[in-house]
Amino acid sequence: HHHGKMKAMSQRGATVAVSPKAPFPSNSIAAGEGIHEGILGKPCSFQVITRDMFGDAHACEPSSLVVNVWHLSPLNIEERQPCKFSQDNCNTCGGTSVCLTSTDNGACSFAYTPSHAGFYRIEILMPSPKGDGLMNIQGSPFNAHIEDGYWFLPGISFSTYLLLFFLAILGAVAILAIVFNAAWLRWKRHQPSSEYENEMLRLQAIESELEETRIVRQQRQALLSDIHQGVTGDDLDSDEEDLSVGVFTDLKHQETDDLLRGIGIDRAALADLLLPGME
Repeated sequence: HHHGKMKAMSQRGATVAVSPKAPFPSNSIAAGEGIHEGILGKPCSFQVITRDMFGDAHACEPSSLVVNVWHLSPLNIEERQPCKFSQDNCNTCGGTSVCLTSTDNGACSFAYTPSHAGFYRIEILMPSPKGDGLMNIQGSPFNAHIEDGYWFLPGISFSTYLLLFFLAILGAVAILAIVFNAAWLRWKRHQPSSEYENEMLRLQAIESELEETRIVRQQRQALLSDIHQGVTGDDLDSDEEDLSVGVFTDLKHQETDDLLRGIGIDRAALADLLLPGME
């Protein structure tokens, strides 16, 4: 039965589809590892699932399909090989044969066995709805990467190996970065401080002392201003600051206490900040 359909395809070409329910190339798809990757000398299989123009499933008809598979050159330059249908439901392009294996579950299954490592071009064609020739199905043509199998384990795809390779590279880079950073920090700790670093530390200490002095002076000025305001009712000018200190130093202790209590100033705070010798 398959032989008759493949023979009809070889003699007449693909049947023209004009009905809306007929297979529609841009809605039909191919699935299976064989259209993407494979191992040298191992059968690579894939299925063609046909759908009509509305996207509904349509039973696959081998006589409406043209499947070509050929090996590409090492430079991945397309070199289309002449194709010939044979009596065993196979289509041979150059030295590569792709064969119809089944039509189970409404899909057409095909298989080819690559004889070279590298890339294979897989072309799946169907009649154009307009009846003006053949069209590629969705995603066609495909490029399948074929490995020689020496460095690969069965069941693990090339893309998986590629991902593992990049993860290994990233891991190695991360480990080297950690080791280098730890070594650099250890070396840095054992290096004597440079003259520049010592000078910077000294300047930072001076800057800190100046800032503390500035804060103390601001507090002193504010306290003197409050006292002067309480006694005279006038604001204290910066030029009068030393004079005010002298005035309060000359006051007797009792007079000072009475004065401070009258204007709400804590004598202990004044003694600590302004007159450290006064009791």
